[in-house]
Amino acid sequence: MTGGGCRSGFTIVELLVALMVLVVGVLGLSAAASVVASNLRIARLETQARFLAQSELERVLAGGSGGVKTVDRAGQFQVAVDVGGADPRHVRLTVSGIVGSDTVSDTLITLLPW
Repeated sequence: MTGGGCRSGFTIVELLVALMVLVVGVLGLSAAASVVASNLRIARLETQARFLAQSELERVLAGGSGGVKTVDRAGQFQVAVDVGGADPRHVRLTVSGIVGSDTVSDTLITLLPW
């Protein structure tokens, strides 16, 4: 073989650059998976809170008692239902709970149909 021949293969620099590109891609996918998992957990908790609020509102619509009632479901959520006030058809429903490290609360104000 002569000294001026061409060599096939990759240099060490090319291999290191390819490895760095691969590492950055894997780290990006890992971070995205973490965000997706967190968002799924929050969405599941929000769905549970909405279901709980809906069931309490249906209980009031079916002739449930007035006043303030607090329901604690598995230590995650509290629902306060206040029926009455200035207008006897007025319903204020508040769902509160802990999502991650934050305490969140949502309030629905509506009028009963009767």
